[in-house]
Amino acid sequence: MRRRPAFPDPGAVALVRAAKTVVMAVVLWGAAAHGAPFDVLPYLQPYLRVPVPAPRIFAESVRPVHPRLLLTPSRQAEIKHLLMNSPVAREWYRSVTANAAVYDHAPPIAYVPEKPGERAQEIPMLHPGRALLDRIYTLGLVAVLDGDERSMVRLRRELMHALEAWPDWQYGLARYEIAAGVAVAYDWLYSRWTPDERVRLSAALRRLALEPFAAEFAGFSKPTARNAGIVRNNVNLVCNAGASVAALAVIDEYPELGGRVLADAFSLLQVALPGFGEDGAWDEGVGYWKFGVRHLVQYLGCLDSACGTDFGLVSTGGFPGFERTCLFPLAMTSPIGRTFNFADDSGGTFSSATLLWLGATFHSPLAVAFEEKVVTGKVRDAAVRNSTPELAREVVQRLLYYRPPPPDSAPPLPPLDVLYHDAGVATLRSSWTDPRATFVGLKAGTAAGNRHAHLDAGTVIIDAMGERWLTEIGRGPYVTRYFNQDRYLFFQARTEGHNTLLVAPDKNRGGNQSVSGKATFSGLPLSADEAVCRIDLTDVYPGSTRVVRAVRLFAERRRVAIADEVEVPEPDAVRWHAYTPAPIVVLGPDGRSVTLKFRGTHEPNQGKRAVLAIVSSDPTQRFIVEPAAPLPGSEAINPEPLAGFSRLAIVSGAARSHRITVEFTALGDEP
Repeated sequence: MRRRPAFPDPGAVALVRAAKTVVMAVVLWGAAAHGAPFDVLPYLQPYLRVPVPAPRIFAESVRPVHPRLLLTPSRQAEIKHLLMNSPVAREWYRSVTANAAVYDHAPPIAYVPEKPGERAQEIPMLHPGRALLDRIYTLGLVAVLDGDERSMVRLRRELMHALEAWPDWQYGLARYEIAAGVAVAYDWLYSRWTPDERVRLSAALRRLALEPFAAEFAGFSKPTARNAGIVRNNVNLVCNAGASVAALAVIDEYPELGGRVLADAFSLLQVALPGFGEDGAWDEGVGYWKFGVRHLVQYLGCLDSACGTDFGLVSTGGFPGFERTCLFPLAMTSPIGRTFNFADDSGGTFSSATLLWLGATFHSPLAVAFEEKVVTGKVRDAAVRNSTPELAREVVQRLLYYRPPPPDSAPPLPPLDVLYHDAGVATLRSSWTDPRATFVGLKAGTAAGNRHAHLDAGTVIIDAMGERWLTEIGRGPYVTRYFNQDRYLFFQARTEGHNTLLVAPDKNRGGNQSVSGKATFSGLPLSADEAVCRIDLTDVYPGSTRVVRAVRLFAERRRVAIADEVEVPEPDAVRWHAYTPAPIVVLGPDGRSVTLKFRGTHEPNQGKRAVLAIVSSDPTQRFIVEPAAPLPGSEAINPEPLAGFSRLAIVSGAARSHRITVEFTALGDEP
């Protein structure tokens, strides 16, 4: 694939990729000619865009020395050079060493037993496993780069405790996340483990990861959501990537088993990679993009450092969306740093070390620049503050992946308006550089086949003046029922819990959209001062004749208009919903407007204001301010109001034709 990503002259990129394609074709032809052919399961054949090398080819391609997983001797030298010359890298490494010092005094992580009858959404070892990964990466990097014996002793204590006190790594995500971390520890510090410790670590990887993976794969007869790693979602990326990293670490000891795991995972990953579409979006949302891509990038980096190639998986253009995917989270991140939180995304601020790898690999200095500018205080001393899990590992991965572009390579900004047809999501903005810019996120697409989807077609969020005025209320509770046939009985996933329309709300399960329906974008005219994005929602509203939402960014891209047209065969009502986190909501005297206000940071009586106004001609349309809760008579199974949100509603009375138009205007910092 590549040893040292760089940022060459753009004119040379096409030639380099063409050469790689030819070389990889020759390599794979030679593998097929001189090795036993590798037969994948019949139902996987339609997914394969890249030939799967035989297990023996993987085993023979792995470098027979350690470390070979990312932190090779040459990469160690590069990181040390960065620490001497890059202030950003030095700041990151200060966080790493601070976290290592805290872990030195922390007790080993306890095993959490599985309770009888627990399901996949309640994996008890998931969070302990991720805490273990934070410690492995942090202590391991310091032990390698500084030759620090204290960190090595602490890491030895942690891992030997896990081998003794953790009888298993349970299943699914936990199993393969833990496996990848233990593999990294085994590989990075191979020469510093005792022979007995090496045997114990490699045997654990075989018994608790490789053999279960092989057994699961052998038991596949068809793809189902219960088969870890087979479905087209983040679980596929995490499980197959984790099993592969484990195999790369111990393939010397178990060449047949390790080669088979690598070949099987190579084929299974091709089920998920089309999820990036042609344009790079991910329909599970930015949070699950980050989770899945983190493990996929680690796998690709390890495959490259261990074998010198990715065997054509992403380097030969078979999955073009993955080459473009580094721009997706940037497009979904608003000027206030928060993501457009559609589906089950939590909607927080975005940062990911994978942008450094993706940007260097696919020649996108913009992605690297985005991650370079992340405030280091957000990751500094993660262990000290016991903050969000995985922050400590994240800062280590920054150092593993960081290759700065040339100082004079100013990255070009993307278009102000970005539309992803495959995932059904678009964003419009007034500026990429103004933190007070207006930003609009819109959702189309379908919920079919997406376990993290909501019935949210048509939803709109609005950020302006450094605040989020219209927002998604977030994901539902992660319980078993939320991931089975009852999912759309949870308020957060239902149509009534989103900034969209309820058509005939007294019918059709409270106005819920169709799970199998699909909303489509009908175009995105562009200009310097205006953008208009239309969504055809007809297919998601059963029984409707025509439902179209047009969202317009106008007045130098500072104001937003949401115009809805609904046609139904028989007279019926339509409800317009929008949720706001603004703490102050004031209804206008005629009910045709509502003022939203955030209190000032220093002066409570001073704050930012915005107005939503009904400008459609129907005089009966009025705003109603309601709790963020299911409607009366809703079949939602979690009826308690959500704190911190208010719902703005408009009811358009029974008719065959409805026109509802609302304009948003930010008023600035006023009393």
